[in-house]
Amino acid sequence: MIKISEHPLVSEESVSQIARPGWEERCHLAEVLRLKGWMFSQQCDAAGAEQNYLASLDVARQQQAKSWELRTAYRNQSFALVAEPGQAVGST
Repeated sequence: MIKISEHPLVSEESVSQIARPGWEERCHLAEVLRLKGWMFSQQCDAAGAEQNYLASLDVARQQQAKSWELRTAYRNQSFALVAEPGQAVGST
């Protein structure tokens, strides 16, 4: 299984580049953070998942991107409902 920090889509380097002001990729930052949260949830890392879901919500709200906000809110709600210690989460 690939480590999240090594995945090309959600590595810290990729997220930093996407987050740069003035870059065209910035419009996708909320979705990338949501996906990163989902990947953490698949590895049973509740803290990492929650941190990225909340960051995704913040970015979506700043961008007034309701569709990204709803996608993240739905995934975060699903994650919170099934998160239990030692259980794979986020697969709803």
